[in-house]
Amino acid sequence: MSCPCMDRRTCLKAGLAGLVLSGAGGVFAAVNSLSSPVNYSPSLVLEAGAPRDFLSTAMHDFQVADRRITVVRGDEGLYALVRNCTHMGCIPSFNEADNRFHCPCHGSVFNLAGDVLRGPAPAPLFRAALAVNSRGAVEINAGQQDNDPQNRNRAPFLLEV
Repeated sequence: MSCPCMDRRTCLKAGLAGLVLSGAGGVFAAVNSLSSPVNYSPSLVLEAGAPRDFLSTAMHDFQVADRRITVVRGDEGLYALVRNCTHMGCIPSFNEADNRFHCPCHGSVFNLAGDVLRGPAPAPLFRAALAVNSRGAVEINAGQQDNDPQNRNRAPFLLEV
């Protein structure tokens, strides 16, 4: 069957152009799907409550993404201990009898400030940043952490309330 308005060469060129455009569209769609603007990771920032919520109780526990955080009310203000042991990452639990955090994996012990009292943990617990946000709530930022004793007693790792 022949078409009087299109010869074989023109027909092949049109078919080839269609294939190239289809392939380019497929490549564009694949690349565009790889650079999706959707963020599927959990937020590392948590609104923990009003500052007055932290006045009556010495400690409050929170889960921020994969981190357990305890907000402690100390003499200078609030601070947020990231309860991942600095030895192997296990979660120390609080022991009310001696007022310390005990790591169940290898026996490290931390005081309320996060300092190592007994190893094998090589360093103090990390502290997460705290701030009062625009709505007046205490906000924990687990993405900003430090365990340097020289930095932990000032903002953003200590929040005066």
